[in-house]
Amino acid sequence: MNKILITLVIICAILYLPIVGWHKETADGEHTGYITSVERTGIFFKTFRAYLKTDPQSSQEDAYCVVDPQVYAQLEQLSEQKVQVTVSYFSWLISGMENCGGEDAVIFYVIPTQDISQREATAKAVVEAYEANDAVRQKEVADLKVYITKTKGREATFSEIEQALEATGKISASTQNSDLQNCLNKVNKDDPLGILSTNTNEEASRQDCINKYSTNSKNPLDI
Repeated sequence: MNKILITLVIICAILYLPIVGWHKETADGEHTGYITSVERTGIFFKTFRAYLKTDPQSSQEDAYCVVDPQVYAQLEQLSEQKVQVTVSYFSWLISGMENCGGEDAVIFYVIPTQDISQREATAKAVVEAYEANDAVRQKEVADLKVYITKTKGREATFSEIEQALEATGKISASTQNSDLQNCLNKVNKDDPLGILSTNTNEEASRQDCINKYSTNSKNPLDI
């Protein structure tokens, strides 16, 4: 009986894993370059794929799997714009045919490279404002730095720290101007300050909120 059960488990694993996969992350990293093309491929399972070159003149091209339709749409738009981007990716132990078409890594986040320094500077200013105004938050930010650094295996960026603060609702808790906060939340409640956004319409709406509700030109976010 035990041999039969073991045999059935093995057969199920042989059939299941190649299709569905084993989504244990084995690696992660970043790649800066140019999205040359994107495509939807597959016979039985339709999957998303993006191609990236570090140098647009290079013959070396890397293929990445994309599982999030929103990320795929961003990549498609950026491939048309021909701008340099930085993608974040991870690798699964077994991706599964229903998710990927044999690529080694999955892109889960993309941002135009030119936006990174500007947004990290904004995030740095936000985090420093938190630290300066609240001694309790100094420890909170320090703990986040340690946690994110351990998780990522590299030094945490300010944008990652700000995102973590935002996820725990600290922006709402820290903003002294409730009208401004409500307006920013209506633009994008998941990213009220636009640290991670590439949407120009949202940027214009955020500026309208600041123009309408901010009472301090030196500290427009009233933090």
